[in-house]
Amino acid sequence: MTSSMRITFSITPIVEVNGLLSNLILGVGNFVVGSDELPRLHRIDKNNFAPRVGLAYRLTENGKTTLRGGVGVFYDNGVFQDRFITARTNAPFAITAIDNDPAPFPQGDSPAVTFTRLLGSGQATSAASIDVNYRTPYALQYNLNAQRELALSTLAEIAYVGRRGLNASRPVNINQVVAANSPAATVLGLPVGSRLFDNPTVPAAARFANDVIQQQFNGQSTYHALQLRIERRFAKGLSFLTGYTWSKSIDDVSGIGTGADDRAQDSNNLRAQRAVSNFDITHRFIFSATYDLPFGKGRSFFSQASPVVSALISDWQVNSITTWQSGLPFTVTVGSFDPVAQISNRRPDVISDPRDNVPVGLSFNPAAFVAPPAGRLGNAGRNTLRGDRYYNTDISLIRQFPLPLLGDAGALNFRAEFFNVFNHPNFSLPVSSLSSGAFGRFVNNATAPRIVQFALKATF
Repeated sequence: MTSSMRITFSITPIVEVNGLLSNLILGVGNFVVGSDELPRLHRIDKNNFAPRVGLAYRLTENGKTTLRGGVGVFYDNGVFQDRFITARTNAPFAITAIDNDPAPFPQGDSPAVTFTRLLGSGQATSAASIDVNYRTPYALQYNLNAQRELALSTLAEIAYVGRRGLNASRPVNINQVVAANSPAATVLGLPVGSRLFDNPTVPAAARFANDVIQQQFNGQSTYHALQLRIERRFAKGLSFLTGYTWSKSIDDVSGIGTGADDRAQDSNNLRAQRAVSNFDITHRFIFSATYDLPFGKGRSFFSQASPVVSALISDWQVNSITTWQSGLPFTVTVGSFDPVAQISNRRPDVISDPRDNVPVGLSFNPAAFVAPPAGRLGNAGRNTLRGDRYYNTDISLIRQFPLPLLGDAGALNFRAEFFNVFNHPNFSLPVSSLSSGAFGRFVNNATAPRIVQFALKATF
């Protein structure tokens, strides 16, 4: 048994050398990082204890069966780049403005107003924020496995692997327009169409009429998996590895930049984000092998063949890898901007089971979804549908020919490689935007069609 304890925390002050960073303190105002009100971008999380314990136990006297396990806490410093980018786009050092009808550049000597019009009053109408109560993301990881030697150079393993993630970073629109059916309206009683930080009770310096995206550190995740493995190390011309994983990953944010659904449909109801992860794969099977063909000189078959035949059939090696896995989950969206709710990532309403009566060539039944009225949020959940399964096999055939003319180490290496040898179509996720004419269709391939290539290399 082994154990250890680690304490880790970042003491990076997160200030800009010229003082050109700012952060929004909710309900108070925007302050320059390094000022008396905001000495650093966010607080330092010092309570990062990371104990770890591992064990190994021999279950049989001959040592052919062992039990291993471990548990540990692992910290991450968070995505510093996202924190920095958020801070450097804030007023008073930067102002974001959009003009959908820009003034044309003048033809004569009159002054141009194309860019000056963007400034408007010069006052920020939106802001970005990093939660000053920063918590370091961490994970509790644990596993237990049993291994058994089956035969010569062959090992079988069964394992349980788990993970609990906490304090994951995610962007949250804390000033989102309150939708008619949002819990902010139906439970908290906030006026429909209002914004939390756009009312007279909020100090003018912290009052914003548009979105305020805050980087928060409260995402959570869980992962559980049963893993099976049989491995044979290279012996008598054969090695292989086969593995199967049955798993489930659930979270409320799968990672920054990994999908549009990581921005919540309703920031006032983050609990609705809890679903299977963007990368969740229920079943995954792999098989890889290397096999020296038993033909020719010194092998089991045709070892006494004529020199010509022996030269043709000896020393060939076959390699292969096969992968089969379940489809990835995805989220259906309306796919158009709602001028009332002021968001583009609304989800539709589900009116029937999208897996029933699926038209030929489609991934699901598009008629199962309808767009909700303007100002309302759809009842479709996050990652409720799955894409197509994935299957692929690659094979290679290798032979090395001695080349004495190039010296003692001279050889000519020949390779024939077959990618996606069975030419199986694997599709990317289907079109998930309700507003698209291809809604529900597979329009892109995840893998290329069969590719055959040959290579010849001389070594000396």
